[in-house]
Amino acid sequence: MKKLLIIAVFAVFSASSAISASLTPSIGVSYNNAGFAAKGEELNYDESGALRATTTEHGAFAETYASVMVELGIGEYLAIGVDYVPGSISTPTNASKEGTAGRASPNDPGQATVSADFEKMTTAYAR
Repeated sequence: MKKLLIIAVFAVFSASSAISASLTPSIGVSYNNAGFAAKGEELNYDESGALRATTTEHGAFAETYASVMVELGIGEYLAIGVDYVPGSISTPTNASKEGTAGRASPNDPGQATVSADFEKMTTAYAR
C-alpha cells in the first residue's frame, strides 16, 4: 500500500511539472479607431396615457482614442488582459425639433438635444 501511495504522489508531481506554463507580463499603449452605433426609441403619449406615436432612429459615428493595456501571457496560446481608456469618448449631439412653431414660445418647447459621454471605459479580455 505504501508503494502505491508513493507512486501516486510521484505521478501527480511529475505530471504537473510537465504541463507548467511560463507567465509573460506585457504593458502597452494603443491608438484605436473604432465605430460605434446605437438605436434610440421615443414613445409619445397623449394626455389620457394612450400611445400616439413611436419614433425610432439609428445613429453611428467613428472615434479615435488612446488606451493603456496590461496583459499576462500564460504559455504560448493564452493571454488575459485589461484595456483602459483614460479619457472620455463623446457622441455627436443629436437635435430634435419639438412642436410646430417657427421659434420657441409658450406653446412650442423648441429643440431637444441628446448626447452621451463614455468615461473610464475598461475592457477585460482573454485571447
